[in-house]
Amino acid sequence: MKKQKLLPIFIGIVLILVNFRVIGQNVSIDPTESFGVCPGTGIIYIATVNPTPPTPLCSYTWTVTNGIITESNSTTFIGGNMITVKWNNTTANGSLKVSLSSCDVDTFNTVSKTETYHILSISGKTPETVSGLNAVPFNSGSQPYSVSKLVYPNLGPSNPTNLSVDSYKWKIPQGWTLNGVVSNGNTIYEGLSESITVIPNATSSGSITVLGHSDCGSGYDSDPSSITISRVFPSDLAITTTTSNDYLQGNKTPITYSVPNWSYATYSWSKPATWQF
Repeated sequence: MKKQKLLPIFIGIVLILVNFRVIGQNVSIDPTESFGVCPGTGIIYIATVNPTPPTPLCSYTWTVTNGIITESNSTTFIGGNMITVKWNNTTANGSLKVSLSSCDVDTFNTVSKTETYHILSISGKTPETVSGLNAVPFNSGSQPYSVSKLVYPNLGPSNPTNLSVDSYKWKIPQGWTLNGVVSNGNTIYEGLSESITVIPNATSSGSITVLGHSDCGSGYDSDPSSITISRVFPSDLAITTTTSNDYLQGNKTPITYSVPNWSYATYSWSKPATWQF
């Protein structure tokens, strides 16, 4: 009687251990999704089977979205437990899945794992409106322009919430000067901050353009943000005279009028129909 009672107990213990081993089997991908990933740079990912030992001999099927597996130059790969992924330059999330098959331990054939990754891209993003004077007086002095910092839109859960691009590229009107360099109209000023101070020339108009630049991965630019610059006469344009404007009818004494002498300007005068220059 004692042996008959022990047999069911023994079988029950074995089943519990088997079920525990099946339930406890899993595969993990390292690194995880904690930090955002840079687009365009190869990142190595390793699948680790648990529990170990022993480590089963399996075939690993990898699938990636918004990226390329370099071993196959494709979005899928069947092989070992280590691959290299280059993420696309997109602000959408990427994902990486690994599935086990053909394992020498059958219970591992149903094991898989998917990780989601936040891609640190600024593709399609634009800095906010450029702040600064858009109607610049002729012969003006230095002028400041700036934008708010361009923050990555798809940060990982462990990234600082204010993580912004590394630098900015600026373009200014022809003849204007930035950091001692005169622009030819197409000059790109790289590696600058979100704020600049420019020296306009006497008369040129045009636009000021800024792009955010990320050193993450292969290096990428945002879309441009621009402000259109027009030129206006200074506010001190006024006609002055050296004689009184109160003249009696018939008085033909000459009256002298003048305005500031701006070297960059030409002048056109008009007068009442019966007056003479």
